[in-house]
Amino acid sequence: MLSSTLMVTLVFAAPVSELFWGEVPQEVPTYTVTFPDGETLPAGIRRGGEWLTDDSVLQRKAEWLEFVIDTPWTPQPPRNAFLNKLRERVREAPVLRRGRLEKGWEQAGYLFVQTPAGLRPVLKQELVYAERAAAMEEALDAAPDGAAASQEDPLSLEGGGEGPPGLVRQWGGHVAVMVMGLILAGLVLKSLVFGESA
Repeated sequence: MLSSTLMVTLVFAAPVSELFWGEVPQEVPTYTVTFPDGETLPAGIRRGGEWLTDDSVLQRKAEWLEFVIDTPWTPQPPRNAFLNKLRERVREAPVLRRGRLEKGWEQAGYLFVQTPAGLRPVLKQELVYAERAAAMEEALDAAPDGAAASQEDPLSLEGGGEGPPGLVRQWGGHVAVMVMGLILAGLVLKSLVFGESA
């Protein structure tokens, strides 16, 4: 179960975050565009840096346009093309655009989630991890004080409660290994020096 700071809001629930619409604003019409290379993509159109909201103003066939790809879950760089070079351009109804975006976000593995920073797209897998973390947090909160303290305190000793180990117990093994290494190095050096002189 999710904590109160992470409540799931499905992609089609209102109000929907601006992130849902991506770079192409909600009020800007989108088109299914087939480019000269044959690739078909949904896009909003900009002309001279301004969003095109009325395509009836497109009169010049050789007009140079910027097509902003409308796939916010996988942002893509805009494409430029002459209007008369497009293979096809079909206006997308707003309800069809919304359905396409909902399906696209879902197929990409996202849900929209209410977070402290607002409505955000979150991968479903990350949501599973968040649920596990929330469950672990609730389990720790529900545990008796003694049990929680023994789990959280790395310095407490098993069954003892005598406090942290002393200096000799903590570093004694390390010092012994270093001394043994020095002795072995001395023996090797001695055998090399005396072995060569013999």
